[in-house]
Amino acid sequence: MKNNTIISGFGLATALMLSMGAANASPISVNSLGLQVYLGGDSCIAANCTDFGTAGYVVNGGAVLNNSLSGSALKPGEDTSATVASAVTSFNVTSKTNSPDGAKTPIVVTGLESSFGFYWGSIDSYNVVEFFQGGITGSLFGRYTGTQLATELGTTGTPNYGIDQYVTFDNLGPVARAPRVNNPLIGFDTVRLSSSGGVAFEVATAAVPEPGTLGLLGAGLLGLVAARRRRA
Repeated sequence: MKNNTIISGFGLATALMLSMGAANASPISVNSLGLQVYLGGDSCIAANCTDFGTAGYVVNGGAVLNNSLSGSALKPGEDTSATVASAVTSFNVTSKTNSPDGAKTPIVVTGLESSFGFYWGSIDSYNVVEFFQGGITGSLFGRYTGTQLATELGTTGTPNYGIDQYVTFDNLGPVARAPRVNNPLIGFDTVRLSSSGGVAFEVATAAVPEPGTLGLLGAGLLGLVAARRRRA
């Protein structure tokens, strides 16, 4: 039986980055509050990517597809290659035109701890990611658009066929580590993904590793720590 327990915040992102070696080690600053983004490459950073709900996140809105929908939605990875796309077993989609059915509402992911990563397909200017502290009705913590990501990748225009990217947003730098009781606006716990241009915003996320895989990864990390101590 699949274990849908979420590994808290940056722990999952860090584990996947260390195990897959896919993420860019240098974060890009998004705003003055410490929000930053890591570029993880044009394919899934894990063995498989799936829709947010299947990965264990609390998600509402949008629709879920297993394959591309002609004229409406392109599976993340399809722009890169069929081989890359095959690693995406399912994905979330939101669209102003409500195609596929149910996709009209934004995709809202809650219960986060200042970190969230996903595989962004067909990066377009009208794709918008918003970060909130205190739920969807709370304070807007930050905003990031397809235009910003496309610029970082050295391209412009919409639609951006041929471009996919795994991105990880976090707010776990020195600023975020300040006591939150003194500054409740530090960090984000909710993300909203929307599409204002009438065409889809397609996203998937790295599947949560099974307990056995996590055990092997943990053992490997402990081994590295032990080796460093012996050298010291």
